[in-house]
Amino acid sequence: MEDTEIKSRTPDTMEAMALMGYCRAHKLRGVEILDGITCERAAELYNGIGAGWMGAELRNKLTSMLFVLEPAAFLHDLTYSLSADRSREAFDRANRDLLANCLLCTWDRVPLASVRFFRTVAAAVAMYGACRDFGWRAWEEAAQ
Repeated sequence: MEDTEIKSRTPDTMEAMALMGYCRAHKLRGVEILDGITCERAAELYNGIGAGWMGAELRNKLTSMLFVLEPAAFLHDLTYSLSADRSREAFDRANRDLLANCLLCTWDRVPLASVRFFRTVAAAVAMYGACRDFGWRAWEEAAQ
């Protein structure tokens, strides 16, 4: 059996450009982090939905399942990586922005009168809680 490494599904430059365009067009919170960044750099920093320790296979699956929330996760990853303010307040704001942006993406992309809408909102709240409760170490490591 051949040993193959699963690679994280990171966006190519065109996908990063589309995600950046969506974030700007929909005025997601914290979108100013995109000012001055290239699509290539954004694609390098974004690793999909989920924490780095989860491994590429799980992040790929989460990103596929929660594609509606991908613009919010994309912006959140860039904020974690590029924020000049490394304070606890900035960390909390980044996570609150994640939740707000997930909700904006859900309202924009999922029919309100559907079970999928409520499942997506529940996933957004779970993502926010995981980042709020377990993301401080990643926030600190990104500063180095």
